[in-house]
Amino acid sequence: MFCIRLADAERRIEVLAYRGAEERLGRLLLILASSQSKKEGDDGDATQITLPVSHEELAQMAALSRAHTTVTMGKFRQRGVVRYKRGQPVIVDVQALAKYLNQRERGG
Repeated sequence: MFCIRLADAERRIEVLAYRGAEERLGRLLLILASSQSKKEGDDGDATQITLPVSHEELAQMAALSRAHTTVTMGKFRQRGVVRYKRGQPVIVDVQALAKYLNQRERGG
């Protein structure tokens, strides 16, 4: 149990290390997608991962306001890296989100 909690804390610190909301929320979504993929027994090749998480929960995990989370998720939706509807799970295009975040890191 200790190792599980330590691993969770390390992932949380990794997310919080990013200053920008897009980077922080994007990295959080990638981490959640990775853990969801493992829970479902996927082999890691899945590009579309469904996350049963609300904007409020994402805001708390990323240490952002609910409003900032909604605006940032809207930007991700416009870019086509996530899909969601009110009351429905978030669907993350893992490859597209990772590519977008990597481009932002390189300044592109």
